[in-house]
Amino acid sequence: MDQILDSRRGTDRSRLRALRLRSHLLAPGTARDRTVGAVAAHMLASQAQDLAGGAYALSLRHGSTAQRQPVVHALERGELVRSWLMRGTLHLCQSQDLGWLVRLSAPRVAQSAATRRADQHITATVVDDAAAHVMDLFRREGRASRELIQRRWQEAGLDLRDGRGYALLQELSYRLLICQGPLIDPGSWSAGQYFVPVPEVATAGAEPADPLAELLLGYLRGHGPASLRDAAWYAGHPLGALRAAAKRLGDRIQAVGTHEGEPLYLRTEDNDAPADQPAGRYLLPPFDEYYISYADRSLVADGQAQASVGPGRNGMVKASWLRSGSVLGAAGPDGLTQWQSQQWQRYQQYRAPRQD
Repeated sequence: MDQILDSRRGTDRSRLRALRLRSHLLAPGTARDRTVGAVAAHMLASQAQDLAGGAYALSLRHGSTAQRQPVVHALERGELVRSWLMRGTLHLCQSQDLGWLVRLSAPRVAQSAATRRADQHITATVVDDAAAHVMDLFRREGRASRELIQRRWQEAGLDLRDGRGYALLQELSYRLLICQGPLIDPGSWSAGQYFVPVPEVATAGAEPADPLAELLLGYLRGHGPASLRDAAWYAGHPLGALRAAAKRLGDRIQAVGTHEGEPLYLRTEDNDAPADQPAGRYLLPPFDEYYISYADRSLVADGQAQASVGPGRNGMVKASWLRSGSVLGAAGPDGLTQWQSQQWQRYQQYRAPRQD
């Protein structure tokens, strides 16, 4: 690099935001000709405990927020799946990446949840029993709703009180037995998804030789410039492990700036084109990757904006307004400019039940 940019300088902060917009496929033209699955693969994994919000985030990057069919069809085809990945949080990802991401994430999540599982009396034997019933349902039905699975467990005498049913679904996902696929009602996000067997493509591919380094590369592809501390937060792995992974990557990643004293990295192959000034005006859905997936969000959101958007005490992150790479604050229906009104209406139409 000829120059390492320091984001305390206004022009350098703008360029870093422009680079980040480009990585997020939010700069004009960056997602052209990509399928929804390719967008998901580019992002690696997108937070999606709010299913409609996670779908909208992919549609926003795909350039198809006026219609839901690309995401709905990708889920129906098994090209796109949802499961508990990094930090034990639901994410959308391309099915080919599900296997190695679960294998990388599950041990850390299991370690953090061990005490809770013991308190719930969820043992390996209990999980085996739950798995057998779900596999029988899949043999009979091919797929099953959460309600059907839990009814089958109750009939078999499994105790589902105090969150045990939800925990068992997580445990089966960490064993790569189940994931969430097609919508139960293609016209309604709130109806939820069917649980389906993990697609063969998710486990048939070769494991990355260095999964954590591969995760770091994927994170920087869809989120850079970002610090290693940001990557550690996203991955749910210790900062020291990410620093070691960065060393193993060598010149495949490159510092392109600093923010609050920490180097911000891109993949070297993504640093071969000049970044334009940050541009674009968007409504970001709840938990959008542009905002949430960083340990330090101050490059794109000042303190007032962060207080407005969250996370709040309940852990919720609100939809937000994004203009020229800066998060302005929480999105809502009042006091809107013309562009905000258009975006708000489109977002509400995307989330609303419909007959497609």
